[in-house]
Amino acid sequence: MRPGALLGIEMSRWRPRFRNRSESLTLLALQKMNRSECTDYSGICRSALLYRCVVKAANNHLLTTLVIRTLCTFVDPYLPLFFHLVSQMHISRAIITAAGKSHAHLPLQSVVNRSGDVCTALETLLNDITSAGIEEIAIVVRPGAADEYRIAAGRHADRLSFFEQVNPRGYGDALLRARSFAEGHYFLHLVSDHLYVSRNEQSCAAQLIEVASRENCSVSAVQATRENQLAYFGAVGGSPVPLKSKLYQVAEVIEKPTPTIAEQQLIVAGQRAGNYLCLFGMHVLSPSIFELLHDQVAQLQPNQSANLSDSLSRLAHTQRYLASELDGVRYNIGEKYGLLIAQLAIALSGGDRDRLLTELLELVAKN
Repeated sequence: MRPGALLGIEMSRWRPRFRNRSESLTLLALQKMNRSECTDYSGICRSALLYRCVVKAANNHLLTTLVIRTLCTFVDPYLPLFFHLVSQMHISRAIITAAGKSHAHLPLQSVVNRSGDVCTALETLLNDITSAGIEEIAIVVRPGAADEYRIAAGRHADRLSFFEQVNPRGYGDALLRARSFAEGHYFLHLVSDHLYVSRNEQSCAAQLIEVASRENCSVSAVQATRENQLAYFGAVGGSPVPLKSKLYQVAEVIEKPTPTIAEQQLIVAGQRAGNYLCLFGMHVLSPSIFELLHDQVAQLQPNQSANLSDSLSRLAHTQRYLASELDGVRYNIGEKYGLLIAQLAIALSGGDRDRLLTELLELVAKN
């Protein structure tokens, strides 16, 4: 007998409207147990109902975890199994920083996507992250810029919330402005001056969220980068995670290191000589990053600004924090010819690749 039958429910057809995420997680867990090899279904389903009662009284994931673990120990022997089934990270919110003075106009630029349609760089970015399951998106902008970003977002405009960075104090400060939006949960974070091209059917954002959900911790996407590009990116140092390809335990993060500092502190086993793992502009982060950013901003001198790398480095020393090489490439559209190169990469990954290659060869031959 299946656990759904014990509750008088046909799980494959049960589709009630859930008022909150905890109730939908209960359904997910019951469906998983419905396909499992468990035999003592009555105990597990009793735990499922108990879990629903407990989670309704909990205000955030941290409290839920604490309460459930306590119950696992003192109340119900079946809760550990149930908790394992429902405790997987769920990421539905993203924060994009777009308040930098020199970068604010970049997301508003027009590009041609893989399908050959003209849209803005912002809409291209939003297409990628919504395909990864992101439902709500916050954008940190300069004062008065929200309207033009809402227009540039196209069909995604209704998903957006805006936070203005008044009296800006750097990139880290911009991210901190959206702290209330995360509501104590893990979230996807991206910068607005990058575009991403995946080498497979899964977007780069979806790949990163998959890794973070599996590892259940903060994960930053990284890309092997030549040392002559270190001046443009933060870089990480660490060690490969055993038996897991392209996954690294982060030990250090340094913002725009010199080649000398990178050679001394950021060598990662398995990378080619002169190549370092630089940040991809895409992260899944624990809400604890905001406390680290808050402390960093509070300690700034009047002429200083906060970057994200310093807080990421502190994060690496306080909790499990990984870096992952994705099957894709990032393009910094803030560099000279950056938007042009990103556009070529996007077009070459689409259905008009052959036509574009022919046009490029003719262009080269004529010039």
